[in-house]
Amino acid sequence: MLEKNDTAEALYDVLRRNGFVRCDIAACNCGSWHARHGWPERFAEFKDALQEAGGELTGVTALGALQALIAERDKLREAAEYAAHQLEKARIWGGMDWHYNPLHPMNYRPALERLRDAVRA
Repeated sequence: MLEKNDTAEALYDVLRRNGFVRCDIAACNCGSWHARHGWPERFAEFKDALQEAGGELTGVTALGALQALIAERDKLREAAEYAAHQLEKARIWGGMDWHYNPLHPMNYRPALERLRDAVRA
């Protein structure tokens, strides 16, 4: 048993001396060893994912593109929550079940415009 531990430690030492580290990337979760200088590949994966999600990387940093996507998401979420609130205001309890009163355009137009503006932006 002691020989196996010594062999494992010797092999771990070889990996460490050659620039490898244990994987601590939460998204990877592979538990193996990666070259310490393998970050360009990981960053390229991150940039590709940003571009697939609609982030524009021309003239901005990856962090800037991520912040723009987060801001867009927050704006869409806020518009959706406002629209849901406007619809919920028309809900009334009918004794056995919820019913919805017809919405007056004065009530649904602001929510509709907010949603359209958020989607167009």
